[in-house]
Amino acid sequence: MKSVALVVNRHISRGLVEPVVKRILKWLEVRDASACILDATHTTGECPICPENVLDNVDFALALGGDGTVLSTARMVAPAGVPILGVRLGQLGFLSEIEPHDLELALEKLERGKYFLEERRMLEATVMHAGQMVYSGICLNDVVVSKGVLLRPVEIGLDIDDERVTAYYGDGLIVSTPTGSTAYSLSAGGPLLAPDVNGVVITPLCAHNLFARPLVVGLDDLIRVHLLKSQKGTMCILDGQESHPLDEGDEILIQASPDVARLVRFTRWSFFHVLREKLGTRDA
Repeated sequence: MKSVALVVNRHISRGLVEPVVKRILKWLEVRDASACILDATHTTGECPICPENVLDNVDFALALGGDGTVLSTARMVAPAGVPILGVRLGQLGFLSEIEPHDLELALEKLERGKYFLEERRMLEATVMHAGQMVYSGICLNDVVVSKGVLLRPVEIGLDIDDERVTAYYGDGLIVSTPTGSTAYSLSAGGPLLAPDVNGVVITPLCAHNLFARPLVVGLDDLIRVHLLKSQKGTMCILDGQESHPLDEGDEILIQASPDVARLVRFTRWSFFHVLREKLGTRDA
């Protein structure tokens, strides 16, 4: 291992982040390896900013924070195929792999190759305005079409592989990967999907439709979301972190991305074990 890129949650205090960064730098220095901060919006004063094209030569990306930091890291490094190790500095999550006290042990396992990679499929969302592409991005959790701050609902048409399915009149729509099925979609009443299921969950948000229910479709289906009626402030939001404004008549094309998030794992926990640990489900 010669080089790692760090992504630091900018909302976590320096007092919590900087000791962890110092430990990483110290461990790497002994081995004549280096680190840099990939996201220039948060620096620690101990680590340089990564130069352009650094991902061509990076062995791993370390996401220092919680699941949200893993999500933002995935959008940055998945196109380059860089594996991600989540170091949990925030609340308990589904994606972060280790606690700070296990940091040096985890780095040693990476150096010795004592790990495996769990690949998570991602989605690609493309916004079309007047027939022209105006935005495109990838996400690991979900694509959300959400109304603005006003109380008036929006009307959304849904097509799967060019066939009209239905129209929703409400607060919006969530299109979620299996990874994201434990996030916003779950809170909105969507089903849980195991990570290896090749499906996508479509969950309406507060739809004023008598029979509006979450829908599971194939991961390789082309999902078309038409903004039939909207209001000022309607947005297309990726992973709850990256957004693009929408106008009435816009179309959002959502499909499986060719990029995958490669998550470093040291233990083969089952999905149901994680559910019991993180969501507090009870044993019978």
